[in-house]
Amino acid sequence: MRAAIYIRVSTQEQALEGFSVPAQRHRAAAFCDSQGWSVMGIYADDGKSAKDTNRPELQRMLTDADDGLFDVIVVYKLDRLTRSVLDLYEILARIDKRGIKFKSVTEMYDTTTATGRLFITLVAALAQWERENLAERVYFGMEEMVRQGSRPGGTTCYGYDTISGEMRINEAQARIVRHIFDAYEATQGMRTIQQMLEAERVPPPNKHWSTTTINYMLRNPVYIGKLRWNLRKRGKGKTGAPIIVDGRHAPIISKEQFDRVQRLLDRRRTLPPVAATSDFAYSGILRCGHCGYAMSGTSRKYKSVRTKYYACVNRQKNFKCSMPYIREDVLEDAFMQ
Repeated sequence: MRAAIYIRVSTQEQALEGFSVPAQRHRAAAFCDSQGWSVMGIYADDGKSAKDTNRPELQRMLTDADDGLFDVIVVYKLDRLTRSVLDLYEILARIDKRGIKFKSVTEMYDTTTATGRLFITLVAALAQWERENLAERVYFGMEEMVRQGSRPGGTTCYGYDTISGEMRINEAQARIVRHIFDAYEATQGMRTIQQMLEAERVPPPNKHWSTTTINYMLRNPVYIGKLRWNLRKRGKGKTGAPIIVDGRHAPIISKEQFDRVQRLLDRRRTLPPVAATSDFAYSGILRCGHCGYAMSGTSRKYKSVRTKYYACVNRQKNFKCSMPYIREDVLEDAFMQ
């Protein structure tokens, strides 16, 4: 019989339970040898959770199963394959169509009978319960840390360093944070601030400065000595129920300035992003009549006379539109008519 060996380990499990990749490979290969089976392939997901099936080696194995490259799947334990009852059903149904069996080295399952399927489903349900219960305990533990004013881990916020578990102001970065707040309050838009930071080659918190990064900084209450947690669900957008409490770190921005900036951000939220700080009246609302792209404002000076124009972004950036530049006074006449 042709066998495929599937191996999975997460960092925590490898450290605490000894389910290392070599150990699983050795036990599974020895089991196949004892059964007289030929190992056709070994599929190993290192450092991957079993909460879902989005694992590259698992998906490769299931594709090979569809192609009929083996007759049985061998794992060290069922929870190496999955900790989700629904995922287990889907995997078993998929390999059943190809007549492929499933075997665990350390557990006795017979998926060819109703009783065997019930038993394996119960074991999978317990594994899923264990994973979800652990996640809840971790969540509540982190929540309690935040309520006590301690950071529950994660990336240190720009403007601070973490020293012995405490947030300490990084003066070089703190000057940049103050500069961003001052510039925005002085009615400079996020795009202008981004260009300024890039022109001055200020080291960014991520790969590069972006308006999203600047907006996040302007909205972050950590800079007034607060801790914010549960703002977003992992990969699922905002929760709508963030926890904000007093932290133990020193503030970089005064609460008065932070509140002024929040009111300014809220007021500008109702305007198109460019129109909020631009003197081009049609920025953010004008669209090209040829291709539908936005049109951005620009100006030219001739003998000290400044003339405003609007140009199609698709023409400027992609060279895929023939719409000519349009003077603002021409637009105003057309608008009034």
